[in-house]
Amino acid sequence: MDQAKKELLLNLCVTSFILSAFYGGVAVYMDHSVASDTSYISGPGDAAVFVLIFLLAYALHVLISFAGYATAAISGPSLPLRLIAFNGPGLLLIGITAFAVKSAALLLLVLTLIIFSIIMVINTTRSA
Repeated sequence: MDQAKKELLLNLCVTSFILSAFYGGVAVYMDHSVASDTSYISGPGDAAVFVLIFLLAYALHVLISFAGYATAAISGPSLPLRLIAFNGPGLLLIGITAFAVKSAALLLLVLTLIIFSIIMVINTTRSA
């Protein structure tokens, strides 16, 4: 369980921060590409869009990190069971949300599950 605590700390402090900054940058880029030719639209500005998306994404990543920690506590050292228990509900939630909002851009959140799963595999094989 000590390895799961280290993984949680890594996900909360480093991985979540980097992924949230990436999503904030993507949102600013998408905002520029959509409204680049319209000079009469006064948007909230790049910094406001970045901070909003960064904070929302960071909150989501904190929840995902705690879900990964919970699956480690429930499934134990079994890596396949842990990956299924972590990625199954995550993919289902992302799919339902993308379908309800009708936005394919939300499917980019699958990248978060992939990166968190890679960290999970590395930490599990390192501790074994």
